[in-house]
Amino acid sequence: MPPNYIYSEFCYHWLSAVTGFTPDNNTFVNADYNSDGYVSLEEAFYYANTNDTRPETPQYYSNKPCLGASMDLNGVFNYSCFGIDLYTRDNSRDNGIEPLMNSFPGITDSPDIWVRNQQDGDTIHQAIIHGTNYLYVRIANRGSDTSWTSDSIKVYTKPAFLHYFNSYPHAWQLLCKAKLPRIAGGRDTVVCIPFNSSDLSITGLDYGFYTRIESPFDPLNNTEINSVSRNVEDNNNISLKNVLFTNILRMANNYGLAVSFVTTAISPDNPYSGFRLNFNVNDLNILNEAEVTIVFPEDLITDWTPTSENIKQLTANTFLVTGETVEITDVPETDVTLRYNFLTNGNTPDNIFKNHITQYVGDDEELVGGLTIQVEKPERAANEMFTANAGNDTAILIGTNATLHATQINETATYRWYDKQRTFKYEGLNYTVTPTETSEYILEVTAESDGYRDLDTVKVNVVPGCIRSITPNPVSDNWVTVSYEYASTVTSAHLYIYNTGTTTLVGNYDLSNLDNVGGLDIEVTNYPTGSYTVVLVCDNAVCHSKILIRQ
Repeated sequence: MPPNYIYSEFCYHWLSAVTGFTPDNNTFVNADYNSDGYVSLEEAFYYANTNDTRPETPQYYSNKPCLGASMDLNGVFNYSCFGIDLYTRDNSRDNGIEPLMNSFPGITDSPDIWVRNQQDGDTIHQAIIHGTNYLYVRIANRGSDTSWTSDSIKVYTKPAFLHYFNSYPHAWQLLCKAKLPRIAGGRDTVVCIPFNSSDLSITGLDYGFYTRIESPFDPLNNTEINSVSRNVEDNNNISLKNVLFTNILRMANNYGLAVSFVTTAISPDNPYSGFRLNFNVNDLNILNEAEVTIVFPEDLITDWTPTSENIKQLTANTFLVTGETVEITDVPETDVTLRYNFLTNGNTPDNIFKNHITQYVGDDEELVGGLTIQVEKPERAANEMFTANAGNDTAILIGTNATLHATQINETATYRWYDKQRTFKYEGLNYTVTPTETSEYILEVTAESDGYRDLDTVKVNVVPGCIRSITPNPVSDNWVTVSYEYASTVTSAHLYIYNTGTTTLVGNYDLSNLDNVGGLDIEVTNYPTGSYTVVLVCDNAVCHSKILIRQ
């Protein structure tokens, strides 16, 4: 940020990018994102726009689609701009520059590759079904010249697994090759390629797609190697769609949506890896709509426990996601399951969410795997949404217990109780607790049909004394009975009655010489109509109160 805003902030960063130094103190700046020895006008704009913190909206335009990426302050340095440059996007921020300038949204969910079960032209990616499916690929031309009919696209496929380290080409099956139409400079086109599920090596699985544009006038920027991620990032002709779909999970005590993947060991000498999960993709944070839990095998947890800032252990092997990014290191080869339970109080119309997972090894975090999870919210009518009800807050004496009652909803569901820290305690409608201090408990209600969930909190106040009841209440005749109880260790107990509106004391009763469990009859003949607060004081401290209504 420029000191004291001597400069327009965007201009400050733009000048820093094109000159290589900040104008105020000559600090070195490197905006050469693709390391080709030039800082293009497009790279300078990207650097300035990324670092600009002011609320302004700078615009970028190139009258030839890739001219800005081919010029610096000295003029044109890459004349291929005036030819053909076909590409597919690797993520929503990809503009075709090689190598990929911004891989933050991930490279496993190209927006230019999608499958449809019908030839309907829709762009929402679907899981492959038995029979005929349709693969759509969008190809754009960053150059100024029209491409040729000799150009084509090859599509390779393999089951959608997290791990794809050194998997190309031996693990990928050639699915098809399709001719491309001529594409004018600055324009794009979408090709539709029918294929049958029987064309795949194993049916019934989710599949990833690896696409490569082939053109004699637009060769690969870098020769393909066995690293899929390097091929994708170094070549705008190559893109990846590696997506798993969630399935409805209906197992004992586990209901909702789920998907599983394996953190494969890279080698016997390197059995551990790290993985990073991002739950906020394209500004859609699934944690605003659902609870997400990560489940590891129980036998694994006996020897290893995952640690991350944004997870909370619920049970021995189940961890609640509490933040949009979760990073877990030193993970052995194991199965991992993600479970999704949408909340009945979700307040957005969005139905499709995506999560990105990346697997890496070593201190330099070499990328060895990546996967996108596509989560589709189950349909449920608004009038079928339910509310968890753990009952009203209650008070108990020290050393006694209380039974919490969940209100049963109108469908089959599981009822789980947790403490305030969300540690699992009990499953069932009624839960008896004996807290030694005032405590809160969380009720979790999960529908077995689709995993929808709601939560409620109830407080159990642990007090030296309490007012059990006031009867009748409201009162219209002359007497009420206040039932009370206080601990045997209490040395003095008093009952006070105040006019709620005026705070005037209208009644004072010493309970110290009475049984610690009893009922006190109180005449209210002279009480004017209104509201009164009945307060129990034990050993000079207020321990409980209730409202009395005089009619």
